[in-house]
Amino acid sequence: MLDLSLMQSVRVDPQRATARVEPGVLLGAVDRETLSFGLVTTTGMVSHTGAAGLTLGGGCGRLARRFGLAVDNVTAVDIVSPDGVLRAASAGENSDLHWAVRGGSGNFGVVTSFEYRLHPFEPLVFGGTIQFAYKDARDVLRFFAEFVADAPDSLWATVNLGDTESKNRDLTIDICFSGDAAAGEKLLKPLRRFRKPLRDEIGLVDYRKLQTSLDVEGRHGLLRYQTSGYLLRLENSLIDAVLAQFEDTEAMPLRVLIMSWGGGQIARIPRETTAYWHRDVRWNVNVAASWTDPAENDSRKQRVRTAWSALEPMTHGFYANSITGRGADAMRGTYGANYDRLARIKRIYDPNNQLRMNANVLPASS
Repeated sequence: MLDLSLMQSVRVDPQRATARVEPGVLLGAVDRETLSFGLVTTTGMVSHTGAAGLTLGGGCGRLARRFGLAVDNVTAVDIVSPDGVLRAASAGENSDLHWAVRGGSGNFGVVTSFEYRLHPFEPLVFGGTIQFAYKDARDVLRFFAEFVADAPDSLWATVNLGDTESKNRDLTIDICFSGDAAAGEKLLKPLRRFRKPLRDEIGLVDYRKLQTSLDVEGRHGLLRYQTSGYLLRLENSLIDAVLAQFEDTEAMPLRVLIMSWGGGQIARIPRETTAYWHRDVRWNVNVAASWTDPAENDSRKQRVRTAWSALEPMTHGFYANSITGRGADAMRGTYGANYDRLARIKRIYDPNNQLRMNANVLPASS
């Protein structure tokens, strides 16, 4: 393991609209430094996530449908390959490496800096959370699936469903509309009126505050186990299968996140542009449990595995940053038709597969 936590530099060039970010930087620092210049790039949804790890697997977040994934905004990297050589990689230099690290996980070296493209951005957005009673979950989810089907690029939404540690159940929808606030308020009115919410906290909010809204739920120190897969559509059959996981009221707590993932700018970028393959997906369904008592490790993991066994057949590949329980055969599904090109690049830079604790690409044999 390499500890890169001291590599904390974020250097913004407002004239070029780029930011150079070292691998020890957390996402909150990226947002803070870029937004001080009225600029932004796509980052994730928890501010204490590492920028490097998020980016290498793809990097989805609240602005991805508008500006593309994190990898779509990486214009250059510095990378140390397993042979100890430091290389710069961009569209004009070592372009094979530049292509491969944008979605190919940590298979090709240790990235020591990323250059991101930045976009002009007004930090006041229309967003927040709306919570519904669990008894309305099926109706709300079916309505929600239709509601977001043709949503504008500026809308990002994620459903968080299931048990709290106190055994209460809820359905919370996390919203970020980064376009005109009046348009966002009008767009979201049907969702806010479909069923009477238990709590409605959607309104004008600083994007930086929204970016910290999941920090407590995803805090460091929790034991956690999760797995996920992509969805082409949010079908009624998937909704029913998710709700079936909560029929046993005595089962250990479980959360299911149905995350807005694709569409918009993500889907417009050709698959061969970067190593990230799944440009056609629309959702990512994530099954997770978190706890604090190590004595519960086995039972909590089994809870997730049991739920996932019912949902996995409805999914379509998975995110490279979510490799829990995946075998080597599943990696071709992760990288799709880009896998063979990745394997050839792997043979050049890591022929002995030293970098294998990842969504691993095996070096091509010839």
